[in-house]
Amino acid sequence: MSGSGHSHEHSHDGPSHSHDHDDHQHGDHDHSHEAEPVPHGGPVLLDIGGDVGALVVHLDDHLAGTEIPIESVGGPSLDGKHTGVHRRGARGEPEHTVAIFDDLLEGRYTIAATPADAPVEVTIVGGQVTELDLRTT
Repeated sequence: MSGSGHSHEHSHDGPSHSHDHDDHQHGDHDHSHEAEPVPHGGPVLLDIGGDVGALVVHLDDHLAGTEIPIESVGGPSLDGKHTGVHRRGARGEPEHTVAIFDDLLEGRYTIAATPADAPVEVTIVGGQVTELDLRTT
């Protein structure tokens, strides 16, 4: 993947709440990976405003079910902040594979779809949802 992503910003108005992502420890027990369904996410309402924004990252379908981290550039440490990648779609609209980061303070961040990818820098603006397209196909 090249280091150039497409960024699109727009304002978000309406009801909101926070979405938290929990770490899941899987221990040493057996997980069958045959015929696992593609993870689908439900509706997301974002708590943004003032100096807090959000990021929606569009990703290739094969990344559904993974997690991706985000890092601050020159700001405070995010202590390993990451989110899950899910297939999402609005009623009547096609589904897309996305990762959604909410509750991000205004500033610059880097994100990479996989550890092998070069990080892409994105700027978050308070009160807005920024979209970043990291699809390669």
